Amino acid sequence: MSMTVRRITTRRSATQLSRSHPRGPREQDQILHSRALPSPALRPARAGHQELKSSHSSRPSRRVPFFWKRAGDACPSYWRAVQDHIEKHADAARYCEVNLRALRSRTSLRAIARAIHDCADEAPCGQILCPHCAREYRLWLASEVLHLVSLGLPAFVATILLTAAEGPDLSLIDVRLLHERTRKRLIRSGVQAAIGGTEAKYKSNEDRWVVHLHLLVFGLIDQARPRLRRAFRDATLEKPVVCQHLRNPVAQISYLQKFVTCHRPGQPGFRGRGRAYPMKAAQIVQLARWTEGCRFEDFLFLLGLRRRGSRFEAERGFKDLLSEHQIDRLRWRRWRPWRRSKEACRTCDQRCTTPRV
Repeated sequence: MSMTVRRITTRRSATQLSRSHPRGPREQDQILHSRALPSPALRPARAGHQELKSSHSSRPSRRVPFFWKRAGDACPSYWRAVQDHIEKHADAARYCEVNLRALRSRTSLRAIARAIHDCADEAPCGQILCPHCAREYRLWLASEVLHLVSLGLPAFVATILLTAAEGPDLSLIDVRLLHERTRKRLIRSGVQAAIGGTEAKYKSNEDRWVVHLHLLVFGLIDQARPRLRRAFRDATLEKPVVCQHLRNPVAQISYLQKFVTCHRPGQPGFRGRGRAYPMKAAQIVQLARWTEGCRFEDFLFLLGLRRRGSRFEAERGFKDLLSEHQIDRLRWRRWRPWRRSKEACRTCDQRCTTPRV
């Protein structure tokens, strides 16, 4: 018992001696400086320096897939139908080689070329001039728009020419500013809901780019056509507004957004449009500088709708059209002359509403 007490007293005396031992002025300054500074976890990082994390605390970062790689509201049958109206994988590979040769010729665009070259199905690059990623985006967009058309609203397709620019001046065009102006004009003309995409078409005979917009406008074409022509009247562009009935939804909706690097110098004839030829390296470079730093969704035009992830949500304009269409549909069902009452049906269910033969 005495030995344990002696050990404790000797330990206490040693600590007391260490506390009471006088320190020099340099050592005292270091102690005060360490007390004034916060802990390393709370200290702000210095400019030009990065904080090094310990290996045991670092976790492997998981890359979030692009929204156009995820499933939305469209059913698989829409995806299979759209695949027959867009470019095939072989066409995308051929355009990819043409784009890479043009991009590698410019030092400032070699980073885009490197990203397109390293693109894979499990790790897409997301570049606009990547034909494989552009194909996946077109597949997603057309399928989701077909789902909106399946709701039964009347709709038509409209092509609107927005502006034209010479070859090198294409990079000066701001797509967001064009979308804001177009949205205001559409609202003034009475359009409540529309969806589509912006693209640039190269005219080799004039050596200029024509930025235009392909839209699926929800509404009646007979009422909206004259208003659109008055709203987008431009003397410098030929036929600034072209409206068409929605006769082939899959083919027309698949044409709403394209990112191809080809042009058709020939005039349309009885066989349809002219033959497609790949662009020259100079035009591909001009298109790359215009789309540099942009994403696919930057060229997406929405009115009355909003994109949430891989789905489209209805806003006020689209909801108003949908409610009016449902009310009109109910009125038509109520007043159609061939509707039979419950008492009139003798051969089948009492709730049968099939027309008389």
